[in-house]
Amino acid sequence: MKALQLTSKYLARAPALSIPIPAESAPSRVIPSWRQTLMAPAKEFPLQKLSIVSGEIPASLKGSLYRNGPGRVERGGQVTEHWFDGDGAILGVHFENGQAYATYRYIQSEMYKEEEAAGKYIYAGYGSKMNVPFWKRPLIQKFKNPGNTSVQVLPDKLLALYEGGLPYSLDPENLKTHGMDDLGFLLEHESLSAHPKVDPETQEVYNFGIKKGPKFELCAYKFSKEGKLIKRNNVPVRFNNIHDCVITGRYLIVMNFATKFENLIPALLGFGTLKDCVKAAPELGTEVYVFDRADMSLVKNFTMDPFFSYHFTNGYEEKDGNLYIEFVRHHSHEEFHDWASSLHHFDQPTPEEPNTSLAYMRINIQEGKLLETQDILDIGAEFPCVADAKVGKQWRYTTFTTGGSQNIHAPDKQVGAIARYDQKTQKMQLFEHGKDKYCSEPALASSKEDPENGHLFTVVYDAAAHSSELWIHDTRNFEDEPICKLALPEVVPLGFHGKWQAK
Repeated sequence: MKALQLTSKYLARAPALSIPIPAESAPSRVIPSWRQTLMAPAKEFPLQKLSIVSGEIPASLKGSLYRNGPGRVERGGQVTEHWFDGDGAILGVHFENGQAYATYRYIQSEMYKEEEAAGKYIYAGYGSKMNVPFWKRPLIQKFKNPGNTSVQVLPDKLLALYEGGLPYSLDPENLKTHGMDDLGFLLEHESLSAHPKVDPETQEVYNFGIKKGPKFELCAYKFSKEGKLIKRNNVPVRFNNIHDCVITGRYLIVMNFATKFENLIPALLGFGTLKDCVKAAPELGTEVYVFDRADMSLVKNFTMDPFFSYHFTNGYEEKDGNLYIEFVRHHSHEEFHDWASSLHHFDQPTPEEPNTSLAYMRINIQEGKLLETQDILDIGAEFPCVADAKVGKQWRYTTFTTGGSQNIHAPDKQVGAIARYDQKTQKMQLFEHGKDKYCSEPALASSKEDPENGHLFTVVYDAAAHSSELWIHDTRNFEDEPICKLALPEVVPLGFHGKWQAK
């Protein structure tokens, strides 16, 4: 596939700005940015009808949009040391009869309630230590599961997902937290990742997790749309922070990237953090685990050239049996974590956002060999998605967040616009949200007649007005203004992942 060369309009870069600008370098002032949503804890709101700012809600929209992410990164004057450690909060928007109702609620875990009552953070996170005196710490510090990364909809509940532990079960209508949920098959010290993949034909769900203990294991799961286990397989694995997976035709693919955890003892004893233990390890290469989706057996395990990615777009099996996988390539693991650790510390210089690109690879499974890899778009990209009907199959459109010519602050260059890449024509469409407006990961409500088109949702934060809206686009007119804008009652911070669930 030939890489698309973009014009300089899309590649513009500006000098780094800060929020606020340090006093020693400029007068104190706030630069409009989505980071403002992290300056104070987000406010919950009960289920209520949304008012229309412009346009109208399509009558055909019937279902619910859910979005998950850190709702607060500060408590009692203490700021978490990593964005990933923020308290999880979920936005739910329900559509029917041309109307929309929404609610936004924090995940009420037992640890969250304990910290709320204490008015301070207590438990350790990925980049944070336990906030208790040394003599009161347990031998192994307790790690919090904020449930802040993604969601999965089951017939009778909504799961809030976080790859470091078990999911939380919530009421899908009002988002009331029922508690931690092992789904009847997750064992002690196992986890469920935040990136389930659903077969569009059978609706069977494929996911993975890491089992922690003296010997770490990669757990591969296959379960029904009702959440009942069908097959599972545990295989030994080098401990690492594996975030995503991909299904490609007959296979479930999990990759263990070229990073490693070094010297975990200080982090476990409370003298350091897990983030501090993660080091780039290009000499280890990328370990690839290939599971047969029929019986979840491990059919291939091999190592290929090192690279780092958080998100796969999709994949499929080519006619010759080779696998085609699209992903977001991170050009530096350290760069990403430095950014995620400092973007909500407003007394520090603005972090330079990590460099990424939309890329693809082709793999020969039989030989366990990487055949080629290449950037598709020479533009920053994140949060890619495809139509649900095309998961694991050849597809045409990839939608993702990116920067725009109107939003060029250093920490904002990947959330100022949404883009849509056409695999067939190798062309990209771009919609820029406008000056000082920033968007979440897009979610597609597919048309029954044309599964790769339909209505596209983004939660948009207006930094100048300090308000949030839900924008609805018609994908057939991608570069046009949204067909509807809905006002949200409170500011909803840009988070991680979401899901549209049709009725």
